[in-house]
Amino acid sequence: MARADRELQPPVADHSRTARVWETPDTFLTPESVLYDPVRDVVYVTNFDARWSETTEFTGYISRLNLDGAIEELRWVTNLNAPTGMSIHGDRLWVVERGNLTEIDPDRGELLRRYPISGSEFLNDIAIDSAGNIYLSDTSPSSLSGSRIYRFKDGVSELWVDSEQISMANGLYIHGDKLLVGNSGDGFLKAVGLGDKHITDIACFGGGVLDGIRVDNHGSYLVSHWKGQVYAVSDSGRVVEVLDTMAAGMNSADFEYIPDRNLLIIPTFLGNKVAAYRLTEQ
Repeated sequence: MARADRELQPPVADHSRTARVWETPDTFLTPESVLYDPVRDVVYVTNFDARWSETTEFTGYISRLNLDGAIEELRWVTNLNAPTGMSIHGDRLWVVERGNLTEIDPDRGELLRRYPISGSEFLNDIAIDSAGNIYLSDTSPSSLSGSRIYRFKDGVSELWVDSEQISMANGLYIHGDKLLVGNSGDGFLKAVGLGDKHITDIACFGGGVLDGIRVDNHGSYLVSHWKGQVYAVSDSGRVVEVLDTMAAGMNSADFEYIPDRNLLIIPTFLGNKVAAYRLTEQ
């Protein structure tokens, strides 16, 4: 699906493919990311707290929802420093905080350890490959011309990609032998080879914050734009807007997609809600 050219194919809208299933009350504290845990059949929500920089206290936390949208535990893991992306590998939940990668026991809801990521400015999303390598995007707002992707394994982090082709990297997702990157600096979804680090453009969204990435049942990429849209990208690079939450005054941050339910679960950030939508077949 990777494209060698940088041709812009303007997105088209087809909202008929999505229908809202449920929506929580606005009881969250700036929900930034959601993650489904199939082993425990629960959805985790990071509460970023948009005012995190105004205090020295760690006011962020993780909530637990069931798949019907009921809140099982609002403040499940607390005292987190503006948590963002999450991923599960083995029996551990990994969470991104400011300057740290944090390891959590999902059975006990216990924070086990924080691993500082030296040199990072604003760690954002996380993806884990089959070998257990953990990739972290550093949005690095002070450097618009380039940002970094770190790799972490066995307690050690390294700078993995530092390239002008990667700028304000946000959303990450492992797909086959590639790391997909929501490159907010130029508005492109990109693929980075896990072996050779070769960077290829996939599709352009015309700018903005590319927050979440998933793959649907047909192999199309699903990408969220923080402002309030979710897009589907076909094999040809055609971009279709399948959801727009802006009219409801909600963002569309780092979402989850559950393939066997065709379910999109959207953290609405400043909307302080989590909403679920059914994604129908093309």
